[in-house]
Amino acid sequence: MAENVTRSRIVKDLQALGVKRGDIVAVHSSLKSIGFVDGGAETVIAALKEAVGSSGTIIMPVFSKPVDIFVTRDEPSHTGIVAETFRKSKGTLRSLHPTHSVAAWGKRAHSIVREHQLHQALGVNSPFHRLAKRGGKVLMIGVPYTRASIVHVAESIARVPYQDVFYPGYKRQTMVIAVNGKRFKYTPRDNPGDSSAFGVVEELMKSQGKLTQGRIGEASCTIALGMDIIKASLAVMSKDGAGLLCRNPECAVCPKRRVIVARLRWRNKA
Repeated sequence: MAENVTRSRIVKDLQALGVKRGDIVAVHSSLKSIGFVDGGAETVIAALKEAVGSSGTIIMPVFSKPVDIFVTRDEPSHTGIVAETFRKSKGTLRSLHPTHSVAAWGKRAHSIVREHQLHQALGVNSPFHRLAKRGGKVLMIGVPYTRASIVHVAESIARVPYQDVFYPGYKRQTMVIAVNGKRFKYTPRDNPGDSSAFGVVEELMKSQGKLTQGRIGEASCTIALGMDIIKASLAVMSKDGAGLLCRNPECAVCPKRRVIVARLRWRNKA
């Protein structure tokens, strides 16, 4: 029987992967993949904070479903128990995007989340783009690149011609209520699409030697610079304009987006 995974073990595993004090790290995670963790999600979060220290920053996606009224403090996320626990933890800030918000803790938390509502959900100057520009890393704990939200940033940089194809229900005006009680109406200008084809980016990163692999507890993990992921994603689209789109005919967005790419014969030239 596997031993319980402790905070100290998680810290050591993070350090072995290359996480160090002062780092800015975006985390996508599956708690159950780590094994039985003493203290659960709170232990994982405490270990991440210890690894980067007070000079570092942790961010996590805390995406939520479309609603008519988005109460920043209360709207739950659907990105896993670690992210949801992190969202509610003391000292964590949440960006004001009603569907693709992120939570951040640490030295650069405010600069990462500020004015997210003025930019694309996962596009240029979004929190994930800011992380990349600041030399931040993306850590995948027990999850593949189909969860790597930063890949969508590359679509925005490349100005893909298909971002006006929305998931059903996502093109709606929302009333956002900030933690301080201020209210404003948000109308989306784009919509991140399906991510089930993003494994191609992970494979390219491996072939380039820019993806560090390891384990945290029992979980298979990878870590890479956010900017390297964006560059690899751009390279995929330079060879195939539809390279980040899935081929599932039942997908709500990718078939329509493929039609647009084919009609325009589009490829990334960014």
